Amino acid sequence: MKKTLCTFLLSFALLLLPLGAVAQAAAPVHPGGGQGDPPAAERDGARAAAAWAQRKYGGRVLALRTVEGRGGTHYRIKLLSGDGRVRVVRVPAD
Repeated sequence: MKKTLCTFLLSFALLLLPLGAVAQAAAPVHPGGGQGDPPAAERDGARAAAAWAQRKYGGRVLALRTVEGRGGTHYRIKLLSGDGRVRVVRVPAD
């Protein structure tokens, strides 16, 4: 029973894997540029937020995303530290 459930869950996960690639390929078009290119002001703000996070926590920026939520807009910055740990930092966009 346990082996059958594990096999089913693994098969289901493998079936869903290509959907992530499709969702990534369908990135929204921003008014400032081509597909996935944010406007210049937003891009500069994101770069400043990433630089701040690097100064504060160290490491290398792996990913940078603008996220809009109930609490307002913020940048989600993923950093890789020297010892191999990944840290996610959220910086307000305003």
